[in-house]
Amino acid sequence: MQRVEHQFWKSAEVARLLELVDSERRYFQQLLAALPVAVAIAGSGGTLRAANEAFRRMFALSPEDVAQTRVNDLFPGCPVAGWVADVAGTGVSIEDCELMTGEDPGARHFLLMLDPAPAWRDGGQPEVLLTVLELGREEDASETEKEPPPEPEPPAAAPSPALPADVERAKRAAIERLSARVAHVANNLLMIIGGYGEEILESLPEGDVRRAGMAEILRAAERLGRITKDLNALTVARDYPVETLDLRKWMDARRADWAQWCVDVEPPEPGLCAIVSTELLEQILVDASRYLCHALGPDTRPRLRAAASGPDRVQLRIEWRGAVLGEDARERFFEPFSGEKVGADPPVGVAAHVKSWEKIGGTMALEDHAFVLECPRAPSPAPQQQTVLLVDDEPGIRSLIARALEREGFAVLQAGSAQDALQACQDRGEPPAVLVTDLTMPGVSGRELAERLRLRWPELPVLFISGYTADPQLAASAAPDANTRLLHKPFTTTRLIEELRALLRA
Repeated sequence: MQRVEHQFWKSAEVARLLELVDSERRYFQQLLAALPVAVAIAGSGGTLRAANEAFRRMFALSPEDVAQTRVNDLFPGCPVAGWVADVAGTGVSIEDCELMTGEDPGARHFLLMLDPAPAWRDGGQPEVLLTVLELGREEDASETEKEPPPEPEPPAAAPSPALPADVERAKRAAIERLSARVAHVANNLLMIIGGYGEEILESLPEGDVRRAGMAEILRAAERLGRITKDLNALTVARDYPVETLDLRKWMDARRADWAQWCVDVEPPEPGLCAIVSTELLEQILVDASRYLCHALGPDTRPRLRAAASGPDRVQLRIEWRGAVLGEDARERFFEPFSGEKVGADPPVGVAAHVKSWEKIGGTMALEDHAFVLECPRAPSPAPQQQTVLLVDDEPGIRSLIARALEREGFAVLQAGSAQDALQACQDRGEPPAVLVTDLTMPGVSGRELAERLRLRWPELPVLFISGYTADPQLAASAAPDANTRLLHKPFTTTRLIEELRALLRA
């Protein structure tokens, strides 16, 4: 007998279950029959007294065979009858007995557990509960290797659950079909109501009290007409002309308009442009902001942001933090007439613009903490080259600075005197990005040159350069401010570029 570790329903647990039932034999037999493992009852002499269907099927026994079968007949060559007698006599269980019914090919391999069964009133003879698990049969080594059984066909794949986006699209399609039918029927009825209503109103004499009632009916018909027009917007995409929209300039210009919806604006980096209808974009964002501000409550302040979402796409987001959009509010976001009333009727809302937005290549989605619009991105405009007006009466210094500025991408307009600089600006007709001038020059000084140019362009940035470091009066005449800086010679071209860029940023 070899003891092994094997995890399955222990016979001791079966015995404890049996102890819970009434001591009448009929209850025991019913429970024994219901057990899902092969179980039998043997007397102390080794003869079977009962066996459930699983046990009989394992050993090919009929119900009539059970009472005439000894345990050693089932396990030839194994001292199972002796183990039964030991358990019946001592009341001590024997568990996890691994045994083989011979050494020949085809011998059966079992795991056997024996436990004392409950003592019953009818006779009170000790009985043993046998729980059997068949582990397998020994293969005949002389036989040729059998073909492995064919693998069972994989079960048919269950249909994939619908994704939220698919559900949303199906929902919108259903709403569109219903809206089209309602609008069609309503328009026909409005023709009848409006036509006959006007005839009746004209036929009533002045002062007739019925005129007021008929006028109210016609006003209600007009309201219904506006609603059916909105319903048609759900099913038909309008043709909106698209344009290249500089998002930073647009968001800066409309900042005050968004404030009335309690929406903050965070403009993107310069140069981000979208190919979009400005009119349609504003309608969508206004409707979305109106709905979200009402649904989120006064304590939540959304923020409008824009950013590139790829080389050819741009994304606009109305984001919020903290507050959670309720499940009902999320489900109704794309439904028509689900927002707060504006005037007598609720607005159609974002639903009215879905078709038109998709027609210009856009998408829209509602996330946990953001409403997201995407549309085509326009190529960023090439940055305009900034022109530096460089004035110095020393040709060597002027040439050195000009080469450094050109390496940094600036266009350089050079002049050897203030008079030449004024004439160059007159010919050019537009201001330079910045004036870089020596302070001390023959004739008109650099300070006077800056003053004359600022009479025409007051915000012109000026970078003075000077070799007279010890002259306080000269330094005072070029006192730095937000648009003015003074750089003393000698300086490196790197330092010059740093001062110039800082001045332009200011």
